Amino acid sequence: RKGGEEAKSLLVTHRAFLDEGSALINEPWKNTQCQAFVKYVWAIFLTGCRLRENTNLDVTQSPAVEVLLRSAINGSCFVYARSILAQWKTEHGEMSQWMVGSFDELLVQYLSFLGNSYMDLKNEEEAATRAMQSYIEYRERGYKDLQKPETPPYHFKHLLQFVTAIYETGPEFASKFWQPGPLDLNAFVRFSGDNLQQKLFPTYLEMLASLGGSDDNAQALFKFLNDIVSKFANWNHFFGALQQIGRDFSAVEGEQQGGATSSQTGVQHMAEEEQTMLLSILELLKVVLQHSESVRVRIFENKEWLALESCFSLLVSPLVPKVKAALMKVVSAFALSPQFAFHIWDFVEQSQIVRTVSSNINVKYHSLPPSGIKFELTEIEARSEEYPYTEAFIELMKRLLTVVVPSDLRLNSRVPGVEPYLHFRVSDVFLTFAARAYTAL
Repeated sequence: RKGGEEAKSLLVTHRAFLDEGSALINEPWKNTQCQAFVKYVWAIFLTGCRLRENTNLDVTQSPAVEVLLRSAINGSCFVYARSILAQWKTEHGEMSQWMVGSFDELLVQYLSFLGNSYMDLKNEEEAATRAMQSYIEYRERGYKDLQKPETPPYHFKHLLQFVTAIYETGPEFASKFWQPGPLDLNAFVRFSGDNLQQKLFPTYLEMLASLGGSDDNAQALFKFLNDIVSKFANWNHFFGALQQIGRDFSAVEGEQQGGATSSQTGVQHMAEEEQTMLLSILELLKVVLQHSESVRVRIFENKEWLALESCFSLLVSPLVPKVKAALMKVVSAFALSPQFAFHIWDFVEQSQIVRTVSSNINVKYHSLPPSGIKFELTEIEARSEEYPYTEAFIELMKRLLTVVVPSDLRLNSRVPGVEPYLHFRVSDVFLTFAARAYTAL
């Protein structure tokens, strides 16, 4: 170890090595994104040379490093880094600790020692986005001669996605973002969420979810969002949004007068941006629920958030299957706590996701005859040849049935028990498997 440190010290103070390395990365490369990533690594290395060895060589000084780093970022270094991680995962099936640790070190050094860079990226992206939005608004008002501003480069968005790519596969490295220390990486998390623009919001939530992949991290993430760090990035806002979406769909259903309802035809009334936002909230919620028993209890017991009630209200609304699948996965995360299993069974029965009664009754979440998951399977998912909602429901049933089999489960006067759910699973899903097409086969 001593010999290695001595060799390293000689390396970072060797003028010829540093000059030749700096010259090489500025020569023309065939793969410009790879070159940009190497520049990013080299900029971090030069910063380390200056901080650790106190060198006075020109290439290690701040102005030279800042120019190099900006060139790396403009060349899409973060996009290339994510592609490396994705390719490794595709080829090897899972990430090695060495690979994740290497990228973790590169990111942490960037955030710690070059913090002004990510602040500049966020401010620049926000300014460019505002300019583009103003341009679009004035064009819609009839001002046709305006010069179109440059498209935002989205470097900060790519940085957040790079963070997500690292820690969603290496959650054991993420604890430093929540722990106090000399690096204060939590400052990056806080700054990233300050006055966040709507288009960046889902990306930010995805990053937060990647930092919550263990019990301790999930508890820290829950506390972070429970302290209302920003106007929109907090649990009160998230659960309020879920409840409002449910109320909006209920209002639409109440206005239906005869004919087919939107629930029966599968039509959904949610804009694509709103759908993306909802999916990011549900993924974040699923992560903290999956990894922390204490978080599950706190969310379940909160009488204002009504987490399970909101999920089932949306599950009987006319949402697309991928959104319903995300909702079902949240419910399944609650089911990891056995004490909630009876409650979930009751919600499933009351919602009539699987039709257990034949009469047109008033059920807990809607008054019109529910089409149910069988309709979703045969008429909506089968057309797209993808079955995320059915798969998520089967996983929920599997989890619930391993915990408790309620013999008295029923709505109104039907024969009690779980037989209708077993019948759906066997007869409507497994026995008809060969009659459906699948994109994944």
